[in-house]
Amino acid sequence: MAKVLGVTQILSKNYKVMEGIPDWITNSFGCLPDPFHIQIIGRPKNGKTSLTMKLVKDLATVHSCFYSSMEEGDSKTIQDAFRRVNMEEVTGKVMLGDGFYFNDLVTYLKGAGKRKKIIVIDSLDYMKLTKAQYIRLTETFPSKSFIIICWGGKKGREIVCDDYYGNQIKHMMGAIVCVENFTAETIGRYGPTEPYVIWDKGVKKSPQMTMGL
Repeated sequence: MAKVLGVTQILSKNYKVMEGIPDWITNSFGCLPDPFHIQIIGRPKNGKTSLTMKLVKDLATVHSCFYSSMEEGDSKTIQDAFRRVNMEEVTGKVMLGDGFYFNDLVTYLKGAGKRKKIIVIDSLDYMKLTKAQYIRLTETFPSKSFIIICWGGKKGREIVCDDYYGNQIKHMMGAIVCVENFTAETIGRYGPTEPYVIWDKGVKKSPQMTMGL
């Protein structure tokens, strides 16, 4: 429903933020509102899954999460990723979805998964998520936070997704995280951030690049 707000209303309003989360999340992604919308973009084998697993595990200390794993599904590699971040510490707070396309996800979130607060889609490319479908998710579930993983990387001064719709939804995100050489750099609307090293032994020296939208 359309509405009009005055300056006093906006400045006096107390907007919800994610509370009780570890400092590294705020330092790396900014002051996350509740709900938040993050897009994680990177090439294969650069640390996207490892970063997302740690983020999910630490967010799950406060909120329940649903991780839709289209790429790796119910696999040994996902099991290994769970073990690396000690996911057993949040048993009961994180559920893994295998083979969830868009309609499956909507059905789950309306039913058995209605209490899940943070939703991860890994990946937009595998699910073939469109701009219209993403808008439908955010409008149907306005209180849920979404983390969308996409294939892509730096191209000149831009962070570019391989998928057309990945680039379309990029402009709707509160924060965009570029993962390269096991380092995550965030730009967006959630305030100042600093690079986060996912795996120090995997970091390779590369020329400094400017990230732009």
